[in-house]
Amino acid sequence: MAQPTEEELLILNSIIYTDGFAELYLEEEELTVLDWALDFNIDNIDNAHKPGEISKAEFENVIHTIKSNPDIYNDMYITNVDNSQYANESGEQRVTNATITYGNDTIIVYKGTGGDLEWRDNGEGAYANVTDTAQQQKALQYYDEMVSQFAVDGGDIYVTGHSKGGNKAQYVGVLRGDQIKWAVSFDGQGFNQAFLMKYQEQVEAYSGNITNISNEYDFVNILLNPIAGDRRYIESTTTWGIFSATSLGDLPIGSLH
Repeated sequence: MAQPTEEELLILNSIIYTDGFAELYLEEEELTVLDWALDFNIDNIDNAHKPGEISKAEFENVIHTIKSNPDIYNDMYITNVDNSQYANESGEQRVTNATITYGNDTIIVYKGTGGDLEWRDNGEGAYANVTDTAQQQKALQYYDEMVSQFAVDGGDIYVTGHSKGGNKAQYVGVLRGDQIKWAVSFDGQGFNQAFLMKYQEQVEAYSGNITNISNEYDFVNILLNPIAGDRRYIESTTTWGIFSATSLGDLPIGSLH
């Protein structure tokens, strides 16, 4: 089985945002990413159920790409989706993690910030006396549980996530770097000095296996200290969120969040 590409990992990071991703998984015993795409009704998509600024046309392209590559996405089995943790008081928002089995390989995907709970956790990650936030530790716990259940001897392990999920993927990529072939973060924020001091040896040893790919206007990936050995920026066509010169000058702050 070929190593998953950045595009394929980005697609997994996109579809994990939809409500139906978890719902369909709970209904089906064996579900592939292709099955999910074939079941998905693009007409029902709205801004609350896809990555922040991705347009309907862009999400249609995601679905089209999956359907056009059945040899890849019919081999990606959704073996676990965990969205049991409430992220706000109403329970409308959830912290979502997913595990994809791809041949003998295991791909673990962390969704971006899920409500007030994780916004607070984001802030705590900047505190000078915090090295491991509660949500980072939960992401690591999920990783350990999924690897113990689904990882195959001889298979490779990948972790990935977007925004808050990208921070989690990098965190796990440092603490379990001896197990992970590649950690890929999309717009993931960095870490504070306390983290860098506590895990200096691991960061130095495993940063080369961590990639962070960001929108050129993204403002999350620049928060705190980067640890990815491979940092890249992609040209953006978005104009959402870019403030006018009347208030903040020409500061570009549009992003995928």
